[in-house]
Amino acid sequence: MQYPINASIIADSISPKGNRLTTFQLSYPRYIHCFDSETELLVKMNKDSPPEFRKFSEVAGMDIFVGQVTFDQKISFVKPNAWVVNDFCGELLSLKNQRISFSVTPEHRLFVGSRKRNRDHKEVILAKELLNNPTQKRFYKCGLMDNLEDIGNDFAKFIAFFVADGHCPKLTKNLALFRFKKQRKIDEVERLLKSLGKEYTKTVYKDGVTSLNFHRDSWMDDCYNTQYNKKLPNIAYNMSLENFSEFKKGLLESDGNLKNLDYNTSSEELINNLQVLFTIHQDSFNIKKYEDRYKVKFLVEKEPIFRKDKHTINKVPYSGKVYCCSVDTGLILVRKDGICHISGNCEIMTHRLFSRNAQSSRAVPVDKMLQANTEPVTPYVYGKNKSGMSSEEEMTGWKLAATKLIWKYSAIGAFTISKLVSKLGLHKQWANRITEPFSTITVIITATEWDNFFWLRDDPEAAQPEIVVLARLMKDKLDQSLPVQLEKGQWHLPYIHTVTTASKQRYYDSDGNSLNIGEALKISASCCAQVSYRKLNDSKEKAIEIFTKLFSGPKPHMSPTEHQGCVMENEKFSLEEMQLNTGVPKFAIGVSHMDRNLNYWSGNLKGFIQYRKLIEVQE
Repeated sequence: MQYPINASIIADSISPKGNRLTTFQLSYPRYIHCFDSETELLVKMNKDSPPEFRKFSEVAGMDIFVGQVTFDQKISFVKPNAWVVNDFCGELLSLKNQRISFSVTPEHRLFVGSRKRNRDHKEVILAKELLNNPTQKRFYKCGLMDNLEDIGNDFAKFIAFFVADGHCPKLTKNLALFRFKKQRKIDEVERLLKSLGKEYTKTVYKDGVTSLNFHRDSWMDDCYNTQYNKKLPNIAYNMSLENFSEFKKGLLESDGNLKNLDYNTSSEELINNLQVLFTIHQDSFNIKKYEDRYKVKFLVEKEPIFRKDKHTINKVPYSGKVYCCSVDTGLILVRKDGICHISGNCEIMTHRLFSRNAQSSRAVPVDKMLQANTEPVTPYVYGKNKSGMSSEEEMTGWKLAATKLIWKYSAIGAFTISKLVSKLGLHKQWANRITEPFSTITVIITATEWDNFFWLRDDPEAAQPEIVVLARLMKDKLDQSLPVQLEKGQWHLPYIHTVTTASKQRYYDSDGNSLNIGEALKISASCCAQVSYRKLNDSKEKAIEIFTKLFSGPKPHMSPTEHQGCVMENEKFSLEEMQLNTGVPKFAIGVSHMDRNLNYWSGNLKGFIQYRKLIEVQE
């Protein structure tokens, strides 16, 4: 049997400036590498908002920024390449102790280091590798955010004191104050007020309370949420490491204990804010609640050790959604049970510059899914187990034969069970999940930039063997294909029969009927959408009916409109345009941005206006 990895080019176009836009239809084995529904992800809801942990289930699919991490633990916030939401029915691997907590699918990628080797040695492994190997692995809980700024050590410490003990009276808009009994707090805040040049009045009351009153600054109002509970002001998140050290000292001197490094607060939002601040400043603590207060210890191991002889990974039955996202570095910051750590993300066939639509096992009927996978998928290579993500040598002898036999009968069992539970009435979104490790997936991918993908995935030492095979097959197809030369204003249209000359384009449906450009765009987008749930029907009437359904209702399905592109009038900011516009680029409708080489982009397409961007402008 031919191994079930296929790639075909269904549209290939090139612009006058040499920008090439290609659409692939792919088929390859499915993989699910995801977190459970309770796992949280470090995100920014918009460019200027503070970082926060939010559940994957709350933010998956949203247009937000995700905290990606490099191998040297540098943190930056980027738009994710893709969100991944799957239905999963099986066993998750779960670890929960006072140092580390996660619940992931067995094939999920974990970012770890060795306990005994050089501390700089870091790697990405599969979660299931922790089950059987007599291993000891180091986990990483924090990193350093980019673009930190010096706000002044005394100002950073003053923020800490104000967050802990300061007040902004509701009835007096211009007044802020402290009230203390302890002399050490009074002395330190007075020192900080003088250092920052803030005038204040001091009043000592009969009950021994000292009040320090001063003019309220705008950032002080930002220390309260809408319920008037304390939170961290936005200005604090970008403080330098030196500033952070003073801030931390201020927290302990106000609401903490310098000797024991304990800190406590009743504000849930504030303790979450502080954990984020610590995590992005190479520090860490775990959140624990005792009755109505959060009490934490700042002296927490930043690189906890997993030891197979001391810690137990449990196999937990799970039926529900699993989540992940894809970023360029392959690492993200997550939180589970109040404990943060850096984790790998999905090895998914979506890079930042790819538009993608994929077959959904939630939408395909069970009998059709079984018909499409009469021969179960097997590993491309039966590699020997070892530390790290990639094997170096193949299994041999009776162990290889036994493994193949076990895999075969596991697949037969999965297909049989899927069919049986479907007959009993179980919905396909769960019945189909049972067979996913033995099934293929069909995917449509469109992009103008492919070099980074081939560099990352055509690498046997880093990528899964099946992905390496697919990447090499795609590269061969791309090298062999002769793209259609398009002129300004002409369209790249997957699944549409197009006749292109230098002066005109003509469009036809599958029956040979002539189409106008509006109809052609709708049919092309409809066909790209159909890959997710049905057999392709590219007839004009049916395809336009499906397109209409895609955009009816409050939540239109926009991703199928990312595969169509029109050659830009100007693909690059030119000298002539610079002279006409006094050196300032004037973006045409549908152009989203310009790169440092002065190339115009529309979404993830260079030199082509993406159909989605035109729809968004119209709306």
